[in-house]
Amino acid sequence: EPARAAAEACFGRRDLPIYKLDQAETIISFGADFVETWGSPVEYARQFAQFRAPKVRKGNLSIGNAAYVGPRLNSTAAKCDEWVASNAGAEGAVAMAVLNVVVNQGWVASDAGGDAAALKTLVADYDPDKISTQTGVSADQIKKIANWFGQATDGAVALAGTSDPQAHLAALILNAITGNV
Repeated sequence: EPARAAAEACFGRRDLPIYKLDQAETIISFGADFVETWGSPVEYARQFAQFRAPKVRKGNLSIGNAAYVGPRLNSTAAKCDEWVASNAGAEGAVAMAVLNVVVNQGWVASDAGGDAAALKTLVADYDPDKISTQTGVSADQIKKIANWFGQATDGAVALAGTSDPQAHLAALILNAITGNV
């Protein structure tokens, strides 16, 4: 239900998004254990294997970056480059802090539309330095995964798998403002 409510708030439709992990350069999962239990784990595990296959990016052969934000080291967290161990229930606040960095760095697609001032107002209370103590995640970790996401030239995907509507909303907004819908 939180995912459907976020989709309706962002896009005016209650449809669940379809993610294409295999086409991304960066993946950030806010509590979505897509390798084990979330969504369609068989399909997402297949896509994640394709995501991990080396590709030429920025003239170099490389694999993408993946981060999992959540309190438990699960299968998805273990397969990602970064397990961002957060306090239980803090995934939404971390997602908003990542959104704060992306917006304030100006890593917003020119064709994403929306009001830049409204976005800055939305994320104003989620400065990574302030959110750090509340979430148990260092500001440096938040900035690192935000940099991965915001600077991805071949696309990035944010997923949310918690019961927190804020996490779903932040993930959808991250995808939308970076042109990854």
